[in-house]
Amino acid sequence: QKGRSGRAPASTQPGSPAPKTDLPAIPEGAHERTPSELREMDLESKALSQFDRGDYAGAVSSWDQILTNQNDLGAINTRARRARTLFNKALSLERLRQDEAALQAYDQVASTFGQAMELSLQVQVARALFNKGSLLGNLDLRLAALEVYDQVISRFGTATHVPLQEQVAMALVNKGYTLGFHGKVQAALEAYDQVINKFQHATEDSLREQVARALINRAFLRADTQALECTEADLRRAVEHATKFGGSKVGLGNFLVDVKGDPQAALEIYLAGLRSETDQESIQYLHGNCAYVLALSLGDRTSARFHAEKALAGAKGILSPAGQALLKALPVWSDAEAIDWSAVFGGIGQAVECGDSRIWTVFLDDLQRLLWFVVAQGAGEAFCEWMEAADYPQTQAPLYHAFVAAFRGEDHLLRINPEVRAPAERIFAGLARRLKLYGSSRKPKRD
Repeated sequence: QKGRSGRAPASTQPGSPAPKTDLPAIPEGAHERTPSELREMDLESKALSQFDRGDYAGAVSSWDQILTNQNDLGAINTRARRARTLFNKALSLERLRQDEAALQAYDQVASTFGQAMELSLQVQVARALFNKGSLLGNLDLRLAALEVYDQVISRFGTATHVPLQEQVAMALVNKGYTLGFHGKVQAALEAYDQVINKFQHATEDSLREQVARALINRAFLRADTQALECTEADLRRAVEHATKFGGSKVGLGNFLVDVKGDPQAALEIYLAGLRSETDQESIQYLHGNCAYVLALSLGDRTSARFHAEKALAGAKGILSPAGQALLKALPVWSDAEAIDWSAVFGGIGQAVECGDSRIWTVFLDDLQRLLWFVVAQGAGEAFCEWMEAADYPQTQAPLYHAFVAAFRGEDHLLRINPEVRAPAERIFAGLARRLKLYGSSRKPKRD
């Protein structure tokens, strides 16, 4: 599942971080509102509406207006509102890709209210720290992200208040994901086990979702070292444990198509998710997975295009630029019988060159699926030539060498420098697994 940004729920990537904490709702007060408080609530409603419409610059302006008017920090209700406003401003800045400003705003919440004993303020601090860690991870500053996740776990790990427990569970999930990314498999498994053991009996949907995420991530991390039956059991347990979490069905479907080699069963799981899911963002990700399976494995171009269009509709703030570009690279947008390889290669190029780092984490599986298809359809040599003409051996060396190794032989990886080899091996692993599952001469039918 892809997680991690803002409101992103489930997605297509096995073994992904939890999504960032969302905008807190306006709390109901226990006292009669003053005129200034009522004006502030109106402005906050305006800012939340701007955020929902994708007008993040307008939302930041509204948050700033609120902050300017919040001068009295003595009353707890005012302090809580200020903490919430700073948090919301940070998340809006993040959507604008103003990452440094967003990090500073999250830090301001933690530094200003970090010693507060009031529960409402502790929740805001935990949310700000978690989102800071998630943003650092998205910026490829994963060791710094680990330190922030550990702050959340150490400061709030014994909390009994559900909103704080939720942040601890999310931090543990993301800690496990980050450790696994760095090859520290045992430590990652221990983090996931902590989530499962600590919260498996929770009744709250938010905590059950994090248990499901831990089960999914643990399953994919163990897939290469244990029997596939054990992995599948974890994934099916996740589906049963969090019935309202669409990411469980995404994770199980991904396992079936990408690890077990059963695309038809995967499609059935994705479609079952679409029949039961009500969250619009989860629905978009399920549509995206249907598009990949139908286009690349089952050869149903018409149905694939339908699902791809659904996945892209309203994708602002949900699918990142790389995720959108990869969907547009699917060979479904032309009615011509022959595949337009220039469009496929160009879409892949747009995804890897757009500056979206999530191409190497959240959307790596989608990229690997497309690369397998290129080899399977006999276009591997043409893609190598295309990459060489685009100077990829220098500008996108890990991708270039991973593809060459999959297409011409794994020994190629031994002939490149270690700095490039490590990220290339990660790209190569998923591509090689798909080639082993499906071969390199698969010819999907064209409808």
